[in-house]
Amino acid sequence: MKKVLRLFPMMTMLLLFVLSVFSGQAAAQVPSKLVIISIDSLDPGYLYLNAKGNAGGRPGNWLMPNVRAFIDGGVWFQHTRDYLPSATDMNHLNALAGTSSRQTGVLMVTNQLFDWNADGTPNNVFSSLNWTRDDQGRPVDTLFKAWKRASPESTIMFVSGKEWIEHEFNTADSGIDLFLSGANHPDYISAPEKRSFYNPPGMFPAVPSLWQTIFCEYLYGSSPEKFPSDYWIVDSSLKMMNRERPDFVFMLLAETDDLQHGLGSARNPKDFNLITNIDKNNSFVYQQPILNGMKDVDTQFGKLIAGIRSMPEYRDAVIVLYSDHGHLTHNYTAASNVVFSTNVDNILRDKGVISDEEKSYVNYQALTATSFGQIWFNRATLAERRAVAAQAKTVLENHRVFNPQTGRMECPWYVLDINDMKNGVPGVSAPGELYNPYFADNNEPGTLHWPDITLFMKNGWQLPATAGLANNFGASLPSWLPPLNYFLGGHGSVDTMPIVMAFQGPDVKAGKVMADSTYAKNYRIADIAVTLANMFGLELRSTTVGIDRSTDLK
Repeated sequence: MKKVLRLFPMMTMLLLFVLSVFSGQAAAQVPSKLVIISIDSLDPGYLYLNAKGNAGGRPGNWLMPNVRAFIDGGVWFQHTRDYLPSATDMNHLNALAGTSSRQTGVLMVTNQLFDWNADGTPNNVFSSLNWTRDDQGRPVDTLFKAWKRASPESTIMFVSGKEWIEHEFNTADSGIDLFLSGANHPDYISAPEKRSFYNPPGMFPAVPSLWQTIFCEYLYGSSPEKFPSDYWIVDSSLKMMNRERPDFVFMLLAETDDLQHGLGSARNPKDFNLITNIDKNNSFVYQQPILNGMKDVDTQFGKLIAGIRSMPEYRDAVIVLYSDHGHLTHNYTAASNVVFSTNVDNILRDKGVISDEEKSYVNYQALTATSFGQIWFNRATLAERRAVAAQAKTVLENHRVFNPQTGRMECPWYVLDINDMKNGVPGVSAPGELYNPYFADNNEPGTLHWPDITLFMKNGWQLPATAGLANNFGASLPSWLPPLNYFLGGHGSVDTMPIVMAFQGPDVKAGKVMADSTYAKNYRIADIAVTLANMFGLELRSTTVGIDRSTDLK
């Protein structure tokens, strides 16, 4: 008996040790630090260029050495694509929820038709998690909500260089504790100031074209609170992280997208004349201003990574880098209205599909800009909507524009009706990618209306900005302006689907490249959320389409 009593303290200590081990294992499953960084509109083509923006980049001579150092220091999924439309609102949500538009209902940037007013005018809504629903009608779940459920006491921080993306995620049940944007920041952070895209401090000066100057100086430059520079976002984010020590940080660097809309894209050096450095298909696009902007984006990214890793709490953080879409240069931007017409309102009116009153957006609406757009018809029944959409599709598919470069007439777009969106179109969209059954098969008031026609541009053609909005960058334009082709660069269609996706972390292998480029096995932006949910033991409670890639990180 005495021997047993002598052993009791030892057994108790052993039991306590075992319990501490198991509790330690349980504690280890509580999410550690996670940082997700998006460089909005970073086309992977830039990652192969040398410091002069030409082909043949290599270690020691990259255009974007800091981004290359990051992807080369982790696992790079080399051939990753987003989902159509290859634009902002839907693909940031796809990255953070593991979805495509089929699982969210988000199909347009900033603005989407919710319903028709009593007078037949459109009632548009901004992208928001408040109204998103998956294909079963459930509210769309995100990594933020899942993280907060798993760790209620943790702190989540959301940083956005685009104010409307903050609004998309800033809902009552978002799970996010701290927000930072150009228009919404703590008192200890100064307001953003104007900073040149094409001549940032310390960069060899570039001379932009007149249109590049006008667009950047008088549109973006006049609203630094709406379009804060990456310099301000990085500096402010590091200050806030040092002070708040959040457990989960999402950060959207938007300058890459802003500068390419205003300057054009330099992802493909073959697009430029070797002597003049002017784009062969758009004489307003000068190469050097774009390269200056991209180099500054890379500099700020390098400063951000160094700042994060310098904080002890984040030295072993998992860091994910992704872009939401690519970017291209549009053809003949400023003069294109003289050369050809892609104004769907005029085309459908001239062919008798819509009336003059409908062209004024009564019982009809087209939301178009840059490389994609959507069309809605207000009719008494769903069958009537489908019938007029069939007429519109025939007219638009038969429309031709003259291409001065080739000397030929050509159709400038892919035209998808509801059946195409549901069944997919080879070479354009996968089955169901553009079709949310919860929203699509209804004609009821008070419910988000799915478009009757979706357009994706071919070969650099541009759609005019309609409905008083430049939808792809969220700036309101005067309502009296006619639909014009404003942008030097843009995105949204099939040719801007390639994106960047890379992971770093303590259990992530350094220098690994996942290079599978087959269509069937291509990596997709939705894989980010599903992979992170698996890594951190989180549960996403709405439908996902992404694939868990965590085993590829080893």
